[in-house]
Amino acid sequence: MGCMQDRGNAAKCPHCGWREGGPPDSPLQLAPRTVLNGCYLIGRALGQGGFGITYLAWDLNLDRKLAVKEYFPRDLCTRARDECTVQALTQNIRDSYNEGLKKFVDEGRALARFQDHPGIVPVLTFFPENGTAYIVMSYVEGQTFKQYLDQHGGKLGFEAALTMLAPLMDTLKEVHAAGMLHRDISPDNIYVTRSGQMKLLDFGNARFAIGEQSRSLDVILKPGYAPYEQYRSRGKQGPWTDVYALGATLYRAVTGQTPSPAPDRMAHDDLVAPSRLGVEVPSAGEKALLAALALRQEDRPQSVADLKSALLGAQEVAPPRPSPPRPSPPRPSPPPPSRVPLPPAPPGSSVKVVLWASAAVLVVIAALWLFWPRPKPGQLAVTASVDRVRVAISGPIEANCVTPCDLKLPAGDYHVVGAKPGYNSVEQRAMVAAGRDSSINLHFGPLGGNPPAPSPGHLAVAANVVGAQVAINGENQNCVTPCDLDLPPGEYRVAGAKPGYRSNELTVQVATGQNPPVNLQLAPLNPPTPPRRPDAGAAVKARIDQGYADVKNGKYDEAISAFRGVLSFTPGPAEAAQAHRGLCGVLGKKKEWGATVQECRAAIRLDPKDAGTHMELGVALGNLGDWDGTVAEEQTAVKLEPSYALAHFNLGLALRAKGDHVGAAEECKRARELDPHLRLSCDT
Repeated sequence: MGCMQDRGNAAKCPHCGWREGGPPDSPLQLAPRTVLNGCYLIGRALGQGGFGITYLAWDLNLDRKLAVKEYFPRDLCTRARDECTVQALTQNIRDSYNEGLKKFVDEGRALARFQDHPGIVPVLTFFPENGTAYIVMSYVEGQTFKQYLDQHGGKLGFEAALTMLAPLMDTLKEVHAAGMLHRDISPDNIYVTRSGQMKLLDFGNARFAIGEQSRSLDVILKPGYAPYEQYRSRGKQGPWTDVYALGATLYRAVTGQTPSPAPDRMAHDDLVAPSRLGVEVPSAGEKALLAALALRQEDRPQSVADLKSALLGAQEVAPPRPSPPRPSPPRPSPPPPSRVPLPPAPPGSSVKVVLWASAAVLVVIAALWLFWPRPKPGQLAVTASVDRVRVAISGPIEANCVTPCDLKLPAGDYHVVGAKPGYNSVEQRAMVAAGRDSSINLHFGPLGGNPPAPSPGHLAVAANVVGAQVAINGENQNCVTPCDLDLPPGEYRVAGAKPGYRSNELTVQVATGQNPPVNLQLAPLNPPTPPRRPDAGAAVKARIDQGYADVKNGKYDEAISAFRGVLSFTPGPAEAAQAHRGLCGVLGKKKEWGATVQECRAAIRLDPKDAGTHMELGVALGNLGDWDGTVAEEQTAVKLEPSYALAHFNLGLALRAKGDHVGAAEECKRARELDPHLRLSCDT
């Protein structure tokens, strides 16, 4: 599950160190060996961003490694108790979650247009499941640009960094030309393949900003790489937005430092020119880099092409397109020149002339071959009046598929033959035009003219454990998960059973054709409680102390690591509450509101009488736009601790947001009475 290579009978994979049966890196992630869409076996998480989790996966049909990205906006949703279903954190933000889900699917559909682009990981398909959606992509071996920088001393020379990032600028030019923006460019979202190719990852994260329904855009920001307009709910964004992120990425690559967040720079711009940090950089290149990082969008290069030209110090010139020669109009013949004797040619000069002429012809031929526009393939969609028809296509190339199918074919005339047992075969001609979408529908009639029996329904059955015995209406089938069944239309009880697990049964309605997959969830019988290590007490206390020390020193990522390390020791309830409380606070400082809500609630389940945790939870819910939740949590906080001035102040803000100005004024007044030094205003 860690690398999808055969580990034999070893408990620990000899290739990657993965241990079978281990939990996911985060409780928000799908458990290893979950099967999606009946054919994608999920392994370890490759990465988790603001809007999605990407997993290593194995295609059970085609026996190949893939990457599967799950829509999971961590500030809007959580994982349900079945450990698969994704649901909005609160009812008040369900519309925002659903809007983002729609845009996630739209993004997958749009990215599929760049399937053959060398700078973008190919999108193969996408599908809905578990209350969310998944995009299936090719798996590419390599590492992120951030990991590459870390392995090379934290930074690169200017020329080396520019050489690596230049192909990405060409990729972005094509993306922008298609009307799309990335809005989340950073070293984390750039991939360096083993062959040295540079690819953009996590396209469209910021396109899920959820428009007018969003309470703010800070959920999609990457501090240091996001320009100021991304911090504003109505900021004007365009190619210059990605220009800023590219400039910040190049700045990080050559200096080893990330620029300060744009709002901080607006208050006090502390950006230091690379040359003042000891970086050897051409003056023209430095000027272009600092222009890309301009706070005012109109002061930046307005396109990636402009940025690249400025960084390279010369304007790019597009190669001329060859055109057929035009006949010249007849000219009057000039008078014959007077004959002047020429000196004799030096020996061998005629051979040199021929060689130079031949070289010139070869150059022209090469230029024509490189720059002459090539015809784009066309798209042919094949459907049929009955399901799962085998189709054979012949023409400029040959292809086979099962309906419904979409094929990318060179332009030309094709002969399409469809066949299915019990039906007369159908032949049809299809014309595919370059760069155009076309479709045909094959109409079938039964053999002998008699109506056929109802077509069976195709049902894919999967489970959260591999090898579960499948039973239909109480009868075992010759099928263990994951497996496929063809059943007559009707209602069925589908059950799964495996030793050591509780059986699970679902009632499903099977219709003709392809049906939604069934995913059975088998819970382990009496899951063993991992023993607590003898030294766990001291280690837990040390990590908790270290976590709070890191928070005090502003080392938030280190603090998160320390607190999560506490939870890996199977601590007692009080220690676990401290760890969750610490995560609640530090994630709030990082403005990761969805994760903050989950950690605060985990702490409250263990210790419901801590006023500070209720106050932090209220702040997080407010930033998610759930003002009812904020009021409830802040009221709980002031009830537990009546002299909590900051909780009274937050309650006042929430009441003001709900339109209760009288209640807001009373709470703000109470906050000032409790703490006259409180430098906050309810009018902000």
